[in-house]
Amino acid sequence: MKFKFRFLSTLMCFLMTVSFILPKAVNANEVNSPFDKEYTSNFMDVKDKNIVRSVELYSNTNISVATYLEFSPTGYMIIDNISGLPIEFSEDKIVSFISTAVERVYYGGPLEYYIKDSTGYNDEFGNKCDIQTFKSKYTINLKEYFSNNAANKSHGLSSIYSDLYIPGYSLMPNYRYNPNGICGSTAAAMLIMYHDKYTNDYYVPSYLESSNGISLIEYLVPFIDGVVPGSTISDAVNGINGYLNDQAFIGTAYWNSEYSLTKGAATILLSKESQFGGVHWVTAYGIRQYYNINPAMIISKSDTYTQVNNVPTYSTVIVIDGWGSKGVFIDRQYILGAVYMK
Repeated sequence: MKFKFRFLSTLMCFLMTVSFILPKAVNANEVNSPFDKEYTSNFMDVKDKNIVRSVELYSNTNISVATYLEFSPTGYMIIDNISGLPIEFSEDKIVSFISTAVERVYYGGPLEYYIKDSTGYNDEFGNKCDIQTFKSKYTINLKEYFSNNAANKSHGLSSIYSDLYIPGYSLMPNYRYNPNGICGSTAAAMLIMYHDKYTNDYYVPSYLESSNGISLIEYLVPFIDGVVPGSTISDAVNGINGYLNDQAFIGTAYWNSEYSLTKGAATILLSKESQFGGVHWVTAYGIRQYYNINPAMIISKSDTYTQVNNVPTYSTVIVIDGWGSKGVFIDRQYILGAVYMK
């Protein structure tokens, strides 16, 4: 009996030793991030969340340009490594394409994620893409700026925020049909259907109405994307107006270089003037306004929502990402243009 106990004891010690020696399977992309829960709480609600994963994102020149933080039970944030400001985030979703990737993940700008193989860059749907070097829209590390001015509470990174939405925002549909890069048509379908429900019930005929939006999206493809998937701002404006004319309405679509909540819902083209190789269309329906975060004090780009004296100093745009998720927040610096319907 003593021999039996001695044998079991020796076996347990051996197994414990092996468990310490054997390597654990880990994602090679995961890193220790300088951004913690307290820091991210300035931008999103993390009260009942914890950071469970941090992944470096790279440009096509293999430079670390952004950090992906994943929260439990849900939520994510992608932070610009230069400025320390979030490029995109959501309190209600994660990006499983990033969190489960074993290979290095390349970042093409908001909602543009890639894995590289011998044939090029592939997005999460298997589409081949060419991406260019990611360039931050900011030229100074704002986290260091706020830290250096911590004594001045008007500069300190300790914000409060409020969310503002377009009228009838609950009527905005959430389509995810985007099989081959027709995101411009998908975003336009959500914009048109919103106006059908909120403004004019005749914009979309009943035979094009469906819960998933596929019938309307496919009907819009010849107007917006054409034979080759992919669309520009002019394609979106002309395509929406072409569709409205087709339905016996006067075309009212127009574009602006920035998103303004007062103009209502809009489709938004993300990425800036060839600084990213990929672009993506989303549908905007609100903004989050922040207080005590004022990057416009340092950068030259004007922002109609950047003010001082106890009014909002910084804002992000609330969008539907075109892949089935509402409540995604995008830094407005990465907006190329917005298309509205009057």
